[in-house]
Amino acid sequence: MKKTLLLTALVTTAALSSSALADSFGIRLGAPLGVQYTIDNGLGRGQDLRISGYVSPFSNVLIAGVQGDLLVDRPLGDNRDFSLFYGGGAHLSIVSSSGVSAFGLGVQGTGGISYRLDRSISLFADVSLGLDFYTGNIAGYSGIGPSYGGAIGINFRL
Repeated sequence: MKKTLLLTALVTTAALSSSALADSFGIRLGAPLGVQYTIDNGLGRGQDLRISGYVSPFSNVLIAGVQGDLLVDRPLGDNRDFSLFYGGGAHLSIVSSSGVSAFGLGVQGTGGISYRLDRSISLFADVSLGLDFYTGNIAGYSGIGPSYGGAIGINFRL
């Protein structure tokens, strides 16, 4: 389990430090727990690139991974403080339980809402639904299966 957490920390650190264009750093509370780094307008106006590192501890199972999303960000009406975002991406995860590990690769769709408190801080809530492909044989984490998540969090503009 320590190796899994170390690997996740290293991959997340590398992903977060690899982009000089990043505009915000965030903390996610929910399923999964994690941190995220967002490049605002990374692919053009209103299209954001988000890279996340996450950990999901469940009773006797630990899931750790990295995720990348392309999100479209649209103001909600005339109020530019509220915005909707939606999009999709892929994730790579490691599942560990009782000394047995499995690797997962998946795709997901994500949707959410954000509220900008001021120029440097915003709050968000999002949900995701996806499909995972697992190697290994951990109960509930083998073969092909659905994935889901939801979180609330805070982003800090850099």
